[in-house]
Amino acid sequence: MLTRLSAGVAACTLIFAAALWWAHAKRTPLAPDMEDTERIPTEGEGQEIENDQQLYDYYLVLDVEGTCIAGSTMNWPNEIIEWPVVLLGWQDTPQGTRELSVLDEFRSYVRPTFRPKLSEFCTQLTGITQSDVDSAETWKEVIKRFNRWILNH
Repeated sequence: MLTRLSAGVAACTLIFAAALWWAHAKRTPLAPDMEDTERIPTEGEGQEIENDQQLYDYYLVLDVEGTCIAGSTMNWPNEIIEWPVVLLGWQDTPQGTRELSVLDEFRSYVRPTFRPKLSEFCTQLTGITQSDVDSAETWKEVIKRFNRWILNH
C-alpha cells in the first residue's frame, strides 16, 4: 500500500511540476502582474481568488511507466520506459461554461540503458514488451522530441 501511495504522490508531484513547467515554457506568469521572484499571496493576503477561477489555463498530465522487478522497494533504481503526456486546456462550451478538453497527446516508449532487459514482472504489470523498448529512442532523444512537441503549443 505504501508503494502505491508513494507512486500516487509522485504522480501528483509530476503533474504539478509539469503545470509549472508549462507556465514557464509559455513565458506566462503564474499569477497576473507577477515577477518570477514574487510569490502568490495566500488566501486573505492581497487579492482573493474566487472559487471558480482557475489558476492555470493548461495542464500536462503524465502517467510514466518505469522498469520494475517483483518485490522491489522504492530504493530500486527505475528507468522510464514509457512517457505518455496529455495536454489539457480549458475550452468554452456552447452553454457558457468551461471544461477541460484534450488538446494534444504525446506518447513514446523509452529504451532503458542502465538495465535494458525488462523483467517478466514488469512486462506483465505494464503491458510493455521488450520489443517495444528495444525499438524505442533513449530518454535523451525522447525528451528532446517532447520539448519540440510542447514548444509547438
